[in-house]
Amino acid sequence: MKDLNKRIAALPEQRRAILARLVAKDAESRNSALKAEEANARPPQHQPREQYDIVIMGGGLAGLSLAIQLRRAVPQASLLIVNSTTYPAPEAAHKVGESSVEIGAHYYDTIIGFKEHLEDRQLRKMGLRFFSPYGDNSDISKRVELGPFENHILPIPSYQIDRGRFENALAVQAARDGAGFVDECKVKDVDLGAEGAPHVVHLERAGEQFQVKARWVIDAAGRAALLRRKLGLTKPSEHNVNSVWLRIKLPIDLEKFSDDRDWRGRMLTGFRQYSTNHLMDRGYWVWLIRLASGSTSVGIVADPRLHPLETYNREDRFIDWLDRNEPQVGDLVRRNRHLIQDFLAIKKLAHTTEQAYSNDRWALVGDAALFTDPLYSLGSDFIGMGNTLVTEMVRQDLSGVDISAHVDFFNWLLLDFLYDSGIRIFQDQYPLMGNAQVFVAKALWDIAWYWATIGPIFFHDRVSDLEFMKSIKQELIHFKVLQRKMQDFFREWDLATKDEVFSGRHVDLTKIPFLYPLVHLEMDAGYDEDTLRRKLRDNVSLLETMGAEMVLRAYGAYPAAPMTDTGMTLQEHFARTAPRADIHEELKRAWVGAKAESALAAGQSF
Repeated sequence: MKDLNKRIAALPEQRRAILARLVAKDAESRNSALKAEEANARPPQHQPREQYDIVIMGGGLAGLSLAIQLRRAVPQASLLIVNSTTYPAPEAAHKVGESSVEIGAHYYDTIIGFKEHLEDRQLRKMGLRFFSPYGDNSDISKRVELGPFENHILPIPSYQIDRGRFENALAVQAARDGAGFVDECKVKDVDLGAEGAPHVVHLERAGEQFQVKARWVIDAAGRAALLRRKLGLTKPSEHNVNSVWLRIKLPIDLEKFSDDRDWRGRMLTGFRQYSTNHLMDRGYWVWLIRLASGSTSVGIVADPRLHPLETYNREDRFIDWLDRNEPQVGDLVRRNRHLIQDFLAIKKLAHTTEQAYSNDRWALVGDAALFTDPLYSLGSDFIGMGNTLVTEMVRQDLSGVDISAHVDFFNWLLLDFLYDSGIRIFQDQYPLMGNAQVFVAKALWDIAWYWATIGPIFFHDRVSDLEFMKSIKQELIHFKVLQRKMQDFFREWDLATKDEVFSGRHVDLTKIPFLYPLVHLEMDAGYDEDTLRRKLRDNVSLLETMGAEMVLRAYGAYPAAPMTDTGMTLQEHFARTAPRADIHEELKRAWVGAKAESALAAGQSF
């Protein structure tokens, strides 16, 4: 095992500082350091008036962050937040969305300015980490592991978010920025105005009914989806998974699941627990997410065709299911059952809408609009992108601009590009979570696609730039086609190899140069408009090359033609990519090979 002190000393100063802060401020110390007055802070109550420029229905993560963004973009606009529950919310609030990835983290820490809170009051995340199955899953050290190891503090940060703590801070800041805030107030109905007439929002608080008028009304009510349901816009999702989760007042460190020195020595001791950890097998995955309040979130997400909801939809069934499928987690939860704080089940997580934005000045954001799947922690990404699109439409409208072009394109962008590309990642893909070779390749593809496509667009503040986005629409269509065809490939490849056995290998995504540092750092490279446009075109070729190399390694031959109709041959895509990356060689570092049971028993290496 390598000398960990030397490894720490060899890290750049900034990374050593982050490590030191994480060591010094683990979840419990962060919790105790939180001042009592901060934990109990709430926005001052607001006396509603007759009319506002904007009413946001819902004071959760999407609504509060949008309120802050709007108040800063259009400070002259009057804004009211209506929330059905009371503040402050409890810490470890029972809401999905505790883990962020790069886009959502950038939205929270930079665009709405909460970096100090996230660094000091939440947990810096050590990336996504995946454990494929082996045997009965009773020995984590034998499972194929994918994640960052040597460079596990990626330069572009992400966070594990204690939702209650974060939303309390957002609510206070929104009020400081000038938003009116009323809690314990229910939206009874909305009369939508047309042709410039104001909307009328009917409210009830403490038994008293009243109404307010607004030029803009925005549904941020989560799965209650007030406007989506009222207007009959709900669109069934073809992706069907269920989820059940709990919070337990226990900091779960999965490194304690094994004393294998080689396994523990792959990275600095104690830091796996700061990843969003995924324990996977055919048809399901289990999450372990450490929270700054000292709790750990433990959740099951499963395809009901393989794992029916009724087998884990109650606390006792949940623990029994873990005993059967993830015995190391099951044993820990069972022994600490008295520390369970809450329990929730949600059926059919994925949903979408026929329309998210209207020329008649209403919009849906967050879960009120859509949700894909929690596997890659994309919920906050959709909040950040959706809120940014809405902010631009409101800004343009209040400036007297006709927003019909924005509405049309942004509906296409959110629903036809972002949602459709996102849902393909998950739809009918849960069975292959039991195939380490296929899933590791798929996860690397999914990460590369994200870092090479929407990541640089959002980080360069172009996602709501209508003219720029229209100028790259053809590239977006190419990215969408690549996503669909590669997800089909992974599904077919799994069917051909699902009985093979894999064990013991670890894949460090930070040792694959075309992923890190190349496309990871290019997300936030500070390109001008023309350079970014060229980079996105180059990324079409990079992903074409990556996909072709995966097909070669899986089937022994390159595909007959490119997946997209750019007019370029496969060899031309290879030639465009070659100056940036040698994907053919670099993928060798990431490939998980099959291994016979006899070789595993003998302890032979790959």
